[in-house]
Amino acid sequence: MSEPVLLDSNTHKNTRVLGDARTVVGPVSRNCSVITQEFQRLASHFPVLLTKNEDTGQFACVALFGFDPGENLFVEKDRWQVGYVPLNIRRHPFMIGAQTTPAGEEEHVMLIDMQSERISEQDGEALFNDRGFPTPFTENMTSVLKTLKDGFVETQDFIQALLEQEMIVPANFEIQFRNGERREINGLYTISQDALDALTPEQVVAMHRSGHLQAAYMMIASLGQMEQLIERKNQRLGA
Repeated sequence: MSEPVLLDSNTHKNTRVLGDARTVVGPVSRNCSVITQEFQRLASHFPVLLTKNEDTGQFACVALFGFDPGENLFVEKDRWQVGYVPLNIRRHPFMIGAQTTPAGEEEHVMLIDMQSERISEQDGEALFNDRGFPTPFTENMTSVLKTLKDGFVETQDFIQALLEQEMIVPANFEIQFRNGERREINGLYTISQDALDALTPEQVVAMHRSGHLQAAYMMIASLGQMEQLIERKNQRLGA
């Protein structure tokens, strides 16, 4: 179990990060959480769906990478083989944390997982320069984390709007691959096209102004990537 620590120019002056955004280190997953700001890019490569936490009932938006646990059909030889890597993957080994200031206010801080296999003292991207200032690499990662922090808030607003309009429906898939293997994919959700079409003009305008309408159409359009995902699986099974 990793224990992320506060990123500090003194403590981590010699710390480096191996690889780049396309480098895969450690275990892979068949999906990851994504934010609405990414939907347009994501929809060109992955099915974008919703999952539901059975304990809390809370929904999250995810990009689907495979059909079996721990399967990522977009990774070969420890490299992502796709045009866009989701921000929640690219942020590793960094994450956002929170701490209380002396004035009693909460502020967000940048944490680093020092147990990550991407951490090195010899090779890779330096985090700070000789003067102790963040390098362009670190500044870019800071920007990624801020986008994710703001994006997850906006994404929850999007999901809440879908719930209020009763637009979330189960998305169950029964798939047969070319070698005869079958999969039943359950526990995923998507947006009802019928519910979207039934919106009143006033509701359409409200969703458009909030940016939720485009996100909804992007999510529905991304389901077209299921065929490409199935074909990737067929190629793996054939190999």
